[in-house]
Amino acid sequence: MLPDTLRRLVAAAEADPRIGLLSPLVVRAGEPGGCEFAGALLDLDGCSYTATEDPEQGKAWQALHPDRFVLTGTAVLVRRALLERIGLLDECFSAYWEDTDYGLRSLRAGFCNRLLHDVTVSHAAKAFRGSRAIHRPHYHYFMARNEILFWRKHVGHWRSLRPTLWVWRRELAFMRTVAARPDLQASILAGLWDGLIGHAGRFDPRRRMPAPLRTMLGRTCLLG
Repeated sequence: MLPDTLRRLVAAAEADPRIGLLSPLVVRAGEPGGCEFAGALLDLDGCSYTATEDPEQGKAWQALHPDRFVLTGTAVLVRRALLERIGLLDECFSAYWEDTDYGLRSLRAGFCNRLLHDVTVSHAAKAFRGSRAIHRPHYHYFMARNEILFWRKHVGHWRSLRPTLWVWRRELAFMRTVAARPDLQASILAGLWDGLIGHAGRFDPRRRMPAPLRTMLGRTCLLG
């Protein structure tokens, strides 16, 4: 974080009481000019979340769609009035998607979310999921589960079926790339199952998708 980053965030928040959440531009540590997060849009009607690493696109989204603009929780400033109105992060997510949930709750409470594109914070980003630097099992579990829980919470059980099916297809396809890691595969399957049944909370490495469903997926070649 640059020396004046926090000062400028506070100044911007004090200048506009409508701002509930405020973030700097998130750039990759050790990569000059490499942007990691410049904003995201939520579409509750289409049940989609789209993030961008392009600052210009992020600026356009923020200007054109303030009612759908959300932030990452990497370095976010929270207005006390927002905290008092909507409370803390939803612990059912535990990790991942809890910041998106909070951003949507901010919008629904009548606040706006803003990203200052001329203020930056450096973030040691995680490797991409398909790289050799595979994440730990809990990461894969939460990524499979929490997106499903997010849509289920905000659009309801029936409308969340479409994004749930998309998450299942994506995660099952990803499992083929980690065929040599049964621990990761087990965590992904457990996350998919727990998202489907609405099980929330912390990661338990002992949780498993029921064996009959796991067997059925294998027989239908969905697991490769």
